[in-house]
Amino acid sequence: MDWTPETNRVPTCLLTADELAAMKAAKHGWEFWNTTEQDWSNPLSDWDGTYFYPQSIYRAKPAPAPTLSITVNGVTNVVAAPVTEKPEDGDDYFCPAPCFNDYVLSSHWISDQVDYARLNRGLIHLSEAAARAHAMAVVGLKAEGV
Repeated sequence: MDWTPETNRVPTCLLTADELAAMKAAKHGWEFWNTTEQDWSNPLSDWDGTYFYPQSIYRAKPAPAPTLSITVNGVTNVVAAPVTEKPEDGDDYFCPAPCFNDYVLSSHWISDQVDYARLNRGLIHLSEAAARAHAMAVVGLKAEGV
């Protein structure tokens, strides 16, 4: 895999000048590898990214997930945008289903006409929660966790 600022896994002192410049130019900010938590963490709020500790590992924050704003009857929800690329054959996916009690229809991608119709209409989500929030927004309910 080629190095990108979003996939960096080496300490700052081992980056080339070009890699360090790319890190500093990160559009969405940075995260550092927190060795205590064994996870990526946000730096302090007043850190401007001009200095990276040489022995620390940083990465550029990935771009935020695309969202969709839906307003029905004065209720606005911001939900995860549906996918725009076809899933792999056999992958599970979920569709908003406003008429279902749980607001979700689950399916498996088999590249049939129905799958492509759902994809083209913006009805495919890769998580059940995203599909449920989408369905609730469409009927004007405040989606949980949104």
